[in-house]
Amino acid sequence: MENFLTPAEAADVLRVCVRTVYLALRSGKLKGTKPFGGNWRISPADIRAFVESGVRPSGKAAAPAPAPQQQVSLKQLKGRPRR
Repeated sequence: MENFLTPAEAADVLRVCVRTVYLALRSGKLKGTKPFGGNWRISPADIRAFVESGVRPSGKAAAPAPAPQQQVSLKQLKGRPRR
């Protein structure tokens, strides 16, 4: 029989806070069960599947990469008002 993990133990494995695990469980991004007592339990196989899927637990989009800064020559700046 598999040893199921609590949300706190899953958070340690995933290196996230416990709240993030609960959010992922409630949203369905991380599979878990609520046996008789109503406390969440997560199988190691579900944690592996979650990690391999690459889904972000927070639901936030990844920040876009910053745009490369343009090189500005002194000639281009000449004549512009100062800030």
